[in-house]
Amino acid sequence: MEKTRTMVFGLLILMLVAGRGASSTLADVRVTPNPVRVFAGQTEAVFERLPVPSHIVLYTAAGVLVRGVLANDPSGIYRWDLKDEAGRDAAPGEYLYVVSDEAGRQIRGKLSVIR
Repeated sequence: MEKTRTMVFGLLILMLVAGRGASSTLADVRVTPNPVRVFAGQTEAVFERLPVPSHIVLYTAAGVLVRGVLANDPSGIYRWDLKDEAGRDAAPGEYLYVVSDEAGRQIRGKLSVIR
């Protein structure tokens, strides 16, 4: 009986770990935390389950480019350090992001930063 539990438990862990990696579809992309609460010690926004490679472009709510990156880590994760292209801290507010895959398909979303 103990051997059966160990096998089931091991399979569950494998499924959980596998579910957190890169994805083949943009529909799986998640951004956490959202909102990012800098005042509470949060220092980054994490894009998870990205297809590899992915292009991520962040804009202010007014449409001004903040940052553009190629995310090609095999884990399917990109960590935005809340900095713009020049290395300045992103202002508090709402940001728009566009994630594109190799085929040019896109998803769009919003991300808030609270300082």
